Amino acid sequence: MLSIQRSDVAVPELQRRLSVFSHQGQETTFQKRRKFTLHALAYVANGLAVDALCDLCAENSDLFCPYLERSLDYCRRPIEPFTLAYRVMAKTEAVVQDAAIHWANSMIGFPHFRQRLCRSHAG
Repeated sequence: MLSIQRSDVAVPELQRRLSVFSHQGQETTFQKRRKFTLHALAYVANGLAVDALCDLCAENSDLFCPYLERSLDYCRRPIEPFTLAYRVMAKTEAVVQDAAIHWANSMIGFPHFRQRLCRSHAG
């Protein structure tokens, strides 16, 4: 919750830690810390967090892009995930664009997401 309430402070710190963790070995301790930190960053699910995840995806797409997609899943407002997906599509890195497209393709089959998408285009 603190990450959400103070995302302006928490997101840059989470991003910094994840950047460091991605360059460290595959030891179990680092994996656990990295996974916890990734979940915390994805859970913020706002523009700042998505931008941070996009930057991290550019560093290591295999590790970070699934959490970019998860962040879109975590959005709490009805049309927010699509607004953030559009934001990701505006990035220049193909790998983050591909993650947004993958997320959208996986979500479009669910009726409630189709309704949310229609509302995002109507507003």
